[in-house]
Amino acid sequence: ERLQAARTLFELTDLNGDGLISVEEFAMMGLLQTKVHKERAMTLEEEEQIKNIFVQRFGRDISPDMRPIGYAEYKDYILWFVNSMDPGDIQAQSLIWDGMVVEATTARQMA
Repeated sequence: ERLQAARTLFELTDLNGDGLISVEEFAMMGLLQTKVHKERAMTLEEEEQIKNIFVQRFGRDISPDMRPIGYAEYKDYILWFVNSMDPGDIQAQSLIWDGMVVEATTARQMA
């Protein structure tokens, strides 16, 4: 289940379908996923702030040299990320995975 969700999230985040996730794609999906939860339109300044948060996360947690990453690197990151939310609680993590896939699917439809 976790690996299938990781694969789905990778494919949804790979906006141009080249088999890699660039920092730009990661930041754009982060912005779109944030917009899923917003009840009002965001200003351009707010959008840039959100994208910058995701650019920083990409460099800090995924690819320090900011190069695009393939599925294996993304899978390692996303498994670590979800596990850090509720370490050892498989039921809670299952709900997190389900929510992330729904959120990313909705966000991708906005792209």
